[in-house]
Amino acid sequence: MTRPEQDGAASNRHEWTDISDRVDTCTIGTFDTGSESSAVCLCTINGTITDANQSFVDWFGDPGQQPGGSSLDQWLAATHAVGDTERLLDRLRAGESVRRELSVPGSSGETRRVVFEATPVDFDGRQLIVAVCHDITDQRRTEQRHALLAEVSRAIGTAERYEQGLERTLQAICRYTEWTYGEVWTPDNGAGELTYTLGYTDNPELEPFRAKSTSVTFAFGEGLPGRVYSSQSPEWIPDASDEPLEVFHRAELAADAGLRAAFGVPVMAGDRVVAVLAFFLTDRREVDESLAQDVSAVAGSLGGLVERKQTEELIHRRNERLEEFASVVSHDLRNPLNVATGALEMVRDDTDSEYVDTVANAHERMDELIEDILVLAKQGKTVDSEETIELAESIQACWQTVETPEATLQVDTDRVIRADRSRLRQIVENLLRNAVVHGGPGTTVTVGDLETGFYIADDGPGIPEAQREAVFDSGHTTHTDGNGLGLAIVQDIVTAHGWQISVTESAAGGACFEITGVDCVD
Repeated sequence: MTRPEQDGAASNRHEWTDISDRVDTCTIGTFDTGSESSAVCLCTINGTITDANQSFVDWFGDPGQQPGGSSLDQWLAATHAVGDTERLLDRLRAGESVRRELSVPGSSGETRRVVFEATPVDFDGRQLIVAVCHDITDQRRTEQRHALLAEVSRAIGTAERYEQGLERTLQAICRYTEWTYGEVWTPDNGAGELTYTLGYTDNPELEPFRAKSTSVTFAFGEGLPGRVYSSQSPEWIPDASDEPLEVFHRAELAADAGLRAAFGVPVMAGDRVVAVLAFFLTDRREVDESLAQDVSAVAGSLGGLVERKQTEELIHRRNERLEEFASVVSHDLRNPLNVATGALEMVRDDTDSEYVDTVANAHERMDELIEDILVLAKQGKTVDSEETIELAESIQACWQTVETPEATLQVDTDRVIRADRSRLRQIVENLLRNAVVHGGPGTTVTVGDLETGFYIADDGPGIPEAQREAVFDSGHTTHTDGNGLGLAIVQDIVTAHGWQISVTESAAGGACFEITGVDCVD
């Protein structure tokens, strides 16, 4: 720093010096004024700045070159950081030290977070005030980023629908940062374009911009969202309202809404872009790397969560359609089936043809198939109600419903578990029936404990190792009377409980179905 030229006509200019290299000022009071992150100035007891270091000038400008800017209270007022400067100075004149955390606009337009500390001292026989500003911008932004990431994780994790999670994410980003408005664009790969998903702002004046954006689409590679999607890289626009329409398609809308700086960032899941976030400020802003990094960090953590929620949403919609389809099919099939069954009963007494029994058996199988389709469609992916169940008692009750005149059941468990009672019965009944059907009428079925669950085994022919994973696929069956849905239903219910199921060879050489991860009650 060089000493400013003195102007005799400007009596309010005070002579001051650079204290950057003054060793004797580095230990004034309790301040570390030698730190590169500290802006330091010395003032008279009345607040006139007489000395400063280079960091002070770099941060706040040269007080010697600003009319009236060489006074501490005027400088504080000019920063809009302290509203009660006179009270603050009164405390300093009374011999007290002061400490404040402030947001101070820098000379280049960025905002710094600083800790302002000042204390009166005796120095070289003079009573002075030493004021130090410690830059804690990076520290606060790190804390802010961590808090934002935690908030976003909660927002996505607790949202019932992923759109709700995204809206909470936009709200959190706008609340933790300077962004005024945020929006989400989702790719429609079939159409090759990005469509508006949702937007958020707490400024009602920006609502027209949001409303008009809902009908806009961006082809991949075009406009801010389209370019971000295709490049898989963030893009910053200092003033979107100044850009030609081919660069920023909504430039006129942005100008009308008073939106200026814009930033787009991709939300990645692996090597795929699952969404594009776009944010806006109401003032022009050159690239702010710290602000961009904050949002990019959030987007980086958002990809897997968004993908998971999108998958859950897709499964939910498919399950709803499947259940609706199954209900319609069962209704449309059962009506004519009931008519056919009734008609068959009317002619049964008038004929002893073997074909009557064949038709009756076909009707019975059709009814079983309809019931299995309904069960498979309505299982759902989660269990909402669990209760304490004695496993042996449930097994015995299920055995009574299985046609097993010659088969034998051996129960070697006194385990108590937590499960959905009706769904547990479906698991057990299907596995018991599967054992008898494939093992034959003289099959012995054994139920016993595993470390974290139980098993149901038989002494039948068993399942070849190469086919064991396929037995749970819908439609897979090796029995002429089977429909291939029984074990698929078992796996769905097991998964809904959060358990696991696998097939091994039993001690007797037959099949052994092992269910693990069960909530066992001690």
